[in-house]
Amino acid sequence: SRLTHPADRAPFLRFVFVGAGATGVELAGSFAEIALRTLRADFRNLGPDEVNVLLIEGGDRILPSMPPELSRAALADLERMGVQVRLNTKVTSVTDEGVQLNEAWVPTHNVIWAAGNEGAPVLRTLDTPTDRSGRILIEADLSLPSDPDVYVIGDAAAFLTPDGQALPGVSQVAMQQGSYLAKLLPQDLPKTKRPPFTYFDKGMMATVGRASAVANVFGLNFTGLIAWLLWCFIHVVYLIEFRSRLRVMIEWIWYYITFRPGVRLLYRTQSTKPVRVA
Repeated sequence: SRLTHPADRAPFLRFVFVGAGATGVELAGSFAEIALRTLRADFRNLGPDEVNVLLIEGGDRILPSMPPELSRAALADLERMGVQVRLNTKVTSVTDEGVQLNEAWVPTHNVIWAAGNEGAPVLRTLDTPTDRSGRILIEADLSLPSDPDVYVIGDAAAFLTPDGQALPGVSQVAMQQGSYLAKLLPQDLPKTKRPPFTYFDKGMMATVGRASAVANVFGLNFTGLIAWLLWCFIHVVYLIEFRSRLRVMIEWIWYYITFRPGVRLLYRTQSTKPVRVA
């Protein structure tokens, strides 16, 4: 049956994002823009406040890996876009009907988990030490403590810096580890002569919305349009071919000007099968 009453539609139009790291912030900002523009333009029977986006964070600020001033700037942008941010809030249960937040129950059918993941279960079968997330603790040369000829990199590895901090599970860590091994393996050095892996932090970025982002690059902080342009430039530069870079840039400019993507999904009332329209 069709959901004609706002109270019946509410759980379907409430989007709860758990975890306010870069992934959670970017997803919540994107959904807020969809709610503000696409949904309200295409579904005229929706009320102005029916679509709700909640971002849940167990700590006292969003983007905890970034400087506090960038966290405050991102929070202000999210709230301006209509995202309800709840700090110091724990998720104790997730079901098909909603989420339990501390003492409050939030009915929703849309829960997006962005609070981190555990390592693949197969890692726990390797009889080697792991951290609390199930990632394998590796040596300075990225090898196993028990076997110098087995290496672990990327999301499966927990590499501790000299001050005891684990490197984040982001792409630039995996890429640098891959480059390190590509140079190390052909040399076939014994473990005692291998140079230790050193990580060069190029900075962190997170988009909040259209023409809005925060970035910490080489120790410098950027917010707003400048940070968003930096994010666009860096992501395009890392695409492989010039033709790919040019195409992506043209598409992004088109989306920015028109607020419209190139593809839309249309649903028939008698069928749940979507029709793709280019």
